[in-house]
Amino acid sequence: MNTTKRLYFYVVAFASLSVTASGAALLLRYVLDLALGRTIAGSTVEQVALGLAMVVVGAPLWLFHWSFGQRQLARQPREAGAALRALYLYGAMFAGAVVTLVEMRSLVQAALGEGVFGTTRAGLLVTWGLVWAYHWMVSRRDGQPSAGSRALWRWYVYATSAYALVFAALGLGSILILLFERTYDGLAPIGSGLVSRGLWVPEMNRNM
Repeated sequence: MNTTKRLYFYVVAFASLSVTASGAALLLRYVLDLALGRTIAGSTVEQVALGLAMVVVGAPLWLFHWSFGQRQLARQPREAGAALRALYLYGAMFAGAVVTLVEMRSLVQAALGEGVFGTTRAGLLVTWGLVWAYHWMVSRRDGQPSAGSRALWRWYVYATSAYALVFAALGLGSILILLFERTYDGLAPIGSGLVSRGLWVPEMNRNM
């Protein structure tokens, strides 16, 4: 497969994958609302229609273009080392990892009593988590047989690690600021201090 054809197929595959995952998240939200016995408002019905349209259009488009790439890989194993294929795989994995990380943070916050982990977030967590998991398995089967694919793998690892590190550092920094504030209140002559105010305040939960 020449570079132009490869560029077309993998760009369209990535775009249609994003549309399909977003639509599936909306449909999953609707299913969860029904399972929980929640009243379906008019705006929700519109979102269901939008989600269904996105899946109906995006899923066949993704399956066609991705299946073509997989058939090319079966005929020509060196396709696994194509930089554009690796860019598609690691781009999908990065997008899935970012969305999953954000929604996992919301889940932990809700578990600590700060905010509500709604069905919208649950839908995003499940769909984009599956996107990441599937493309991770494909990338493990492909390996990194070329210098270009190995370089893109390193970029994926570094970018995802950097994002997670910044995410964790911001939360840790906010927690330390709260701890210092409570400590200062306890040492200051005026203030309720550590014991009466407590460390585990809503601000702490929001930064976990």
